[in-house]
Amino acid sequence: MKDFKYLEKINVIDCHTKIKHEIIFGSDEKFNHLILTGKNGSGKTTILKALDKLLIGNIQNLNIPTQELSMPHQYDPLMKEHSDRIKEDFFLSKSIEISPKIRINSNEIYGFFNIERNTNNIAQIDINRQDQKFNPTFDSISSQFKNYLFIKERYKRDYFYDNKTEDPKIIYFYKKMNNLLQNILGDEFEGVGYEKSNLGYYGINLRYQGRIIKEFNQLPAGYSAAISILLDLLIKIDLILEVTSNSDKNPSGIVLIDEPETHLHLELQYKFMPILVEFFPNIQFIIATHSPAIVSSLKNAVTYDLSTQSHLNDMALGYSFSELMVSHFSLDNEYSTFTDNIFNKINKIKIEFKNDPIKLKEKITFLLDENRKYLSPGLILDLESTLSLIENDKY
Repeated sequence: MKDFKYLEKINVIDCHTKIKHEIIFGSDEKFNHLILTGKNGSGKTTILKALDKLLIGNIQNLNIPTQELSMPHQYDPLMKEHSDRIKEDFFLSKSIEISPKIRINSNEIYGFFNIERNTNNIAQIDINRQDQKFNPTFDSISSQFKNYLFIKERYKRDYFYDNKTEDPKIIYFYKKMNNLLQNILGDEFEGVGYEKSNLGYYGINLRYQGRIIKEFNQLPAGYSAAISILLDLLIKIDLILEVTSNSDKNPSGIVLIDEPETHLHLELQYKFMPILVEFFPNIQFIIATHSPAIVSSLKNAVTYDLSTQSHLNDMALGYSFSELMVSHFSLDNEYSTFTDNIFNKINKIKIEFKNDPIKLKEKITFLLDENRKYLSPGLILDLESTLSLIENDKY
């Protein structure tokens, strides 16, 4: 970890908005995470895609002939699609600069979870087959998670048969996996189970809410979304530990996530990033979000709003959701549009009948009675207090 260079600065030259950004999030200590916010179209996803190109090393070797950028492909849709993709890669290669310059190595963690990620890809594979193999790719590993568990379980049994004891690496993997699932699924998670099929092979299932779930994608979409990211990172770390002599069980790295709140209930939104940081403490997370719960949940983070070009440090942890919605998500106030309309009506009534207390009270009382069932207790109390002041001639 001590030799790993974490990102400290991103210069955005162009992210489809023609606005330049200098995003500084370095730290005097270990590192800071980065949270990108901003209105739709402000460039959050484009910046993450450009970072992805830089960090996996695609851009440094990108050599695009000028004629291919302008070549007409109207008679060949496949060539046109290929050309459009090359143009986009070329644009991304010129859109940002990072500091320090880094390249992710094979013994370090990298991941990019884009907004199009499939939240049901954790386990759609028949594991009860003898020829199952695990085929790790640089992109998504979680789609092969059941294959991986199958191989781990088979290795666990073989190791115990040969050595009459359990492999410490296997014990560590299973412990961390169960802890991750417990943190997401809560007390209703009862563990991962293994059952022998008629063919003599072991099937893998999840015990949750008193029932057996044979496919992870049978879980609610929010749980699947969170678990797919966690398990992907867990397997990447396990693969590194298998081939290195490094005793550090928490490799360093950088992970990009576009809208981690996707499919998540508000409670899980608030828990999700702290869980990631707790289980993967040496990974720097760079995320784009629209969620105040995500922004206010992450320590050692700098939040940068692309719409206003403003930085927000750890103070976000102390902000209420309503404060963040006004100060950092460009809302006029923390109330709904419906409530805003009621406030506007009240202000008009106050102006129109300021010299007629009886009419003023009558109009506000009617407005309160008409909308009482839609208003929060706090707003009802405010309106009743206004009526009380009018009755006592103190308004």
